[in-house]
Parts: sequence; C-alpha cells; structure tokens
Amino acid sequence: MRSEKIRLCGVVVMGEKFILKEGVELGLFDDGSKEQFYLISYGKRNWKVSESVYQVCRVLERELDLEEVSLRVCEGSSTVFSTEFIENVLKFLKLNGLIKGYETSQSKRKNKMLWGRITLLPESVLCNLRIFDFIYNKYFFLLVGILAVLWSFWICLSNSSSSVAKLFSELDFLNILVCYGYIMLFGIIHEFGHVIALLKYNEKPGRIGAGVYLFMPVFFSEVTKAWKIKRVGRLCVDIGGVYLQSLMLMLTYFFNLMFIKSQVLTTAILLSTFQIFSNFNPFIKMDGYWILCDALGVTNVYTIIYELFISLFQVKKSQRLEMRGLTKRKKVFLYSYMIVISYFMIYFIRIILSSSNVAMRVVKKDINTLVSGQFSMSGVQVLDIFNYISNRLSSLIMIIFILRLFFMLIQRVISLFLKKVRYRQNESN
Repeated sequence: MRSEKIRLCGVVVMGEKFILKEGVELGLFDDGSKEQFYLISYGKRNWKVSESVYQVCRVLERELDLEEVSLRVCEGSSTVFSTEFIENVLKFLKLNGLIKGYETSQSKRKNKMLWGRITLLPESVLCNLRIFDFIYNKYFFLLVGILAVLWSFWICLSNSSSSVAKLFSELDFLNILVCYGYIMLFGIIHEFGHVIALLKYNEKPGRIGAGVYLFMPVFFSEVTKAWKIKRVGRLCVDIGGVYLQSLMLMLTYFFNLMFIKSQVLTTAILLSTFQIFSNFNPFIKMDGYWILCDALGVTNVYTIIYELFISLFQVKKSQRLEMRGLTKRKKVFLYSYMIVISYFMIYFIRIILSSSNVAMRVVKKDINTLVSGQFSMSGVQVLDIFNYISNRLSSLIMIIFILRLFFMLIQRVISLFLKKVRYRQNESN
C-alpha cells in the first residue's frame, strides 16, 4: 500500500490547484559557496534546494494550477523553466506533504544509531532559557571561551587519565552514584548550551532527552531549526554545548576548591573535562561532526564523501546539489577525511568486536553461575545488587546493541525482498 500511495502522490493532475501549506517557510541557506541555495522548512523537517526549485515554491503562496505556476515562475526571469521540471518540483512538494491537501508518506528520517530515546525536558520548558542568551554576546563569548579553553587544557595537562581513573576507583558505591549524578548534571548543562545558542538566534529548540548512541549512553538536544540561521550562527550552536559546559566546570572547580572541597565533585569535574574533548570527534555524529559540516557548508559529510568516492569511478562526474557548491580546496580536504575515516572505522569496529566479546563472556559467566547453582541470595544486600547492576550495565547495553543491529539487518533484507516482489508484480501487471 505504501508504494501505491507514493505513486499516486507523484501524479500532477491537469487543472489541479496547488498552494503551500501554512507553516511552510522559505529562506536562504548559507553554505559559503558562490552559488545561492535555499531552505524549505516545515515542522522539524528541512530541505536544501536550488534556486530553480525555490522560484517554483515562492509562487505557491496562493492556489495556482500547473499552467498558472509555469506563467508566474517565468515572469521576469531569464531562466526557462520546462513543464517537466515544474511537474517534478510539484511532485516533490506533494510527496513530502508540503502542498495543502497532501500528507507525507515518508516520516522524518531519524538517526537509527541514536536509540532508546526518552524526553527529559520539553520545548515549553527550554524556551525559558532565553534569559541566559547574554552569555553568547560576541565579546563575552570570546573572552570566557578563551579562558575556558585554557583552563580545560590546564586540567588535562595537570591530571593524567590514569590518576583520574584511580580517583574514581577509590570511591565507594554511594559516592560513585553521586559522582555519576554530577556528571549527568554537567551533561544536561552541555545540552542547555546548544539550546541557549539557538534561542540567541530567535529559533525555537526541540526537546532535551537521553538515549544510546551506538552503545554509548548520551544526552541529546533537538536543534534542527539551526539550519535556518546563518553559518556563523550554526557554528555557535554547534560549539555552544562545549562552551557552556566548560564554563560551568571551570566555575564549579574553583568554587569547590575554595568552599566545598569535595573529592567526589573534583572527580566528576575531571571526568567531565576529559569527556569534553571526545565531543570534538569528527567521525561520529557528535559536536565535532556538525562543526565540520557547518565549516564546510554541507548538510551531511557522509553523503558527500560517498558521492566523491563514487565520482572517482564515473566518466561523467556527479552534479548533485551539494557537490556543486564544493571548491577544489574543500574536495581535497574531504578526500583526506575519507582516508582518515576509513582508518577510524577499522579502529571503531575493532572496539565494537572487542567490547562485544567481553560482554558475551560476562553474560555466559552469569548464566553458568545460575545454572550451576553457585548463586545464593543469602547475605545479599541492596548495595550488592546495585553494584552488580552497575558492573553489568555496559555489557547489557552492548548485548542489546548487537541484537538491535542483527534485527535491523534482517528487517532490511526482508524490506529489499518485498520491494523486489512488488516490482515484479507491477511489471507483470
């Protein structure tokens, strides 16, 4: 039924009237290239389009049929718009539910690697954070940002990872829970940084939530509307999380040093500071990846490097939308990125395989303990149960991650098989 729905949505009926839905926004998209691109926004979805597509969309502020659209688009324009091109644009708008009277047959594409999402703070609460947008004043941002960066480097140079790990290992179970609580608080503050930066540019954020990215528990903030602002603003939103988190860690560190003098809080600050640098990893979709996207002026680095790789084997080079805006310097950088990410993926897969092996051995050991009857509840206290769960949590998440990948693969194979069956049925009909 889904394929039939898409096919029907793609039909442009003669005499049919077209008008954009209320809430569809058209605006410039700043990607730093000489060619001008535009952004279509509706709800939480965004599309980067060429100027030709924008010219068709802008005339749909009132109801027009195909002939009227063709006439209005060509008025005062030196570009010749073919009827076929206009029909394709209308099909695209209808398919994505942007034309009044049509609903999208395709839901918003989600990052499947971020799973198990739960909402912690809704949009209605986060909009109140606008009162703190002064911290993104240009001069305040530069001054405090430089201080926070220098402090972060000083902390990392003054404390080795092994010494921080030793401090954490010396905590008892209750203090470990408190330490995790502090780290989670700093993590939420990080997401506040993204949200406040977006509010600074007069765009509303989505929710803040928690989930699992690949096999790592993470917080996330929905700042999709950042695509609507200029590239410098998007970079500010990208770095806003690290900026605010570093600022709060620095202030808390000195406050704790002078007044509270808590070893648990110190440990949490050190761990959070080390964790900040992992956010700049440009190979997985964390802050570093989005900084790279906005610095290059592209919407998806992975798509670009795939297209660049394919173009190496094509006689006629690809002219896809984002490829057209790339300079030679950017292409050289992306080819280098392609090589480095290949090594990173090998390294990352080795980590996944190694962690999976450890997780399976832990689960196997626990099952053997239960089957052999060696496990006894006598003398077991509540803290022992919590200790057991905390020690097994990472293994449990890894097992769920592996099972999820397995089921996603099966689902994909079944989907491709059914698609092939439908295609053959349509051919026979």
